Amino acid sequence: MSRPLRRAAVLSTLVACFVAPATISYALWSVTATGTVGVSTGGVIGGSATYYLSNPGTGNTASSTHLDLVTTAPTLGSLPNYDTDRDAFPGRLLQKGNGLSETDPTKHQLWSVSGPVAAVNAPVKLRLWSAMKDFDTTKKSSVVAGLYQCNDNPNFTGCNLLAQATVAPSGAWSGGSGGWVAKEWSFGTLTLAVPHNRRLYVKVAVNNASDDDVWFAYDTAAQPSALEIG
Repeated sequence: MSRPLRRAAVLSTLVACFVAPATISYALWSVTATGTVGVSTGGVIGGSATYYLSNPGTGNTASSTHLDLVTTAPTLGSLPNYDTDRDAFPGRLLQKGNGLSETDPTKHQLWSVSGPVAAVNAPVKLRLWSAMKDFDTTKKSSVVAGLYQCNDNPNFTGCNLLAQATVAPSGAWSGGSGGWVAKEWSFGTLTLAVPHNRRLYVKVAVNNASDDDVWFAYDTAAQPSALEIG
């Protein structure tokens, strides 16, 4: 099969995914030089898009395992405490545990967005601000992130793992910084076809190999952590 025909076959498959049932309207975006494509149905879509890791409200909150990926960039000026039921510090604390297999809500965090989400041969990465607990500048850590397609509910069920990435620097996690540090988890170049009745999930967990627990920062203007597609 020639290259144009292969691309046409991929696009045909994606369109078939997003037009059932027939009441769902759709429109194809043009294919760019990088080969990305999106399908628009009036919802939160991405062929080339940024999905920000969010937290409900604008102030301190108790922890919630299931949070939203949103397309609106955060504007908060200071970082709230996202787990008042666990500690008194800004951000979200994740205890170290069993990586992506972890089910303990104190040891993993989920963000998701409803489909459709489509992309062809698009680079996908997670950019997330973090720090070792107590802003320790010497300890090492290992943090894994997974990208999943799941049922369209907040229960993280019926999931297929699409890609995963681990960041584990040989030196201190903070690189000597006493503040929040941005790191990237690259999922590689992916073709995504998440239909309207499914969700795209990001799961983050701290591996047992970490010297300690890790704090995470997101949903502020200074820490606009996000999943980037395209």
